[in-house]
Amino acid sequence: MWEIINFCILLIILIIIILIIILFVFYYYKIRSYVDEAIKHIGELIPTFGEYEYSSIDYSQQDNLNLEDFMDINFNKDIASILCQINMSSYNLFGGFDPRLPDNLKYLTNINNTGYIYELKGWSKQIIIFSFRGTKTGDDVITDLDSVQTEMVGYPKNVLTHRGFYRLWLPCKDSIKKFVKDKCTKESIFLITGHSLGCASALLSALMISGNNPNVKFYMFAPPRIGNHHLINLLDKEVPSNYAVINTPDIIPNLPPVTFTTIGSTWLYENFTNRYVLDYQLGSIMLNHRLDTYYCGLNEKSELCREPIWKKIPVMVTS
Repeated sequence: MWEIINFCILLIILIIIILIIILFVFYYYKIRSYVDEAIKHIGELIPTFGEYEYSSIDYSQQDNLNLEDFMDINFNKDIASILCQINMSSYNLFGGFDPRLPDNLKYLTNINNTGYIYELKGWSKQIIIFSFRGTKTGDDVITDLDSVQTEMVGYPKNVLTHRGFYRLWLPCKDSIKKFVKDKCTKESIFLITGHSLGCASALLSALMISGNNPNVKFYMFAPPRIGNHHLINLLDKEVPSNYAVINTPDIIPNLPPVTFTTIGSTWLYENFTNRYVLDYQLGSIMLNHRLDTYYCGLNEKSELCREPIWKKIPVMVTS
């Protein structure tokens, strides 16, 4: 008799535990949907950054280049200068301004209003350029702040990246893959670049494209830290021609911190291996981060540049 009673009690307890688990899962997903919706509305409430037109764009460095420069894996200051200006053109497109493109640089399409695709004409090989803009909207700010790390589909589990950056890039993934498949060949040369937040989407795109196309050059301007050391090691292996152009007075490349702690977890961020370091101080956080400041750091004798408070000779740092 007591055995039956004990069995019934245990059965009831088991049923209660199962019901609690079911309720927990149900409310977890329900609450999560409310949280996601709240975050979306918060992003909409954050004021957007004022639109700024980059007017000092001339693409004059094209005259210094030949096809071998685009094939060489080493850092090339003229290519860096051109890609820096292409990122300026992308900001102009986002803001509704004239991108100020030369005749041989054709704008093709945009990807989710964060990425912009161009083709550099007049060469014996197809040269395709992907450019990804930085933070401009409230939603972008929310993306920046979501700094816990996550795994990446299709890569080893120890390769971790910034969750906000990864979620921003995922809706672009299929469009990029389709463009490369439909419009490019194995002989195509890819120049992939980004500024600030856009460096993360550029990095993830460079990794994906390099899986089937060997001719990938990747230049970042003012990149935040994007993932752990396994991600950086993977980048160096798959895309050897990758360079982070960093202005020392700019605070963004120091974020997130190398050790980022949340409740119950600690995430480790790694610096980029190949860093072309500028030191061009203009006296404010925004000015030190802007692309025209980076352009002047690369081309200090340019007539387009304002006089900095201080400047030093750029150096390549590899670690």
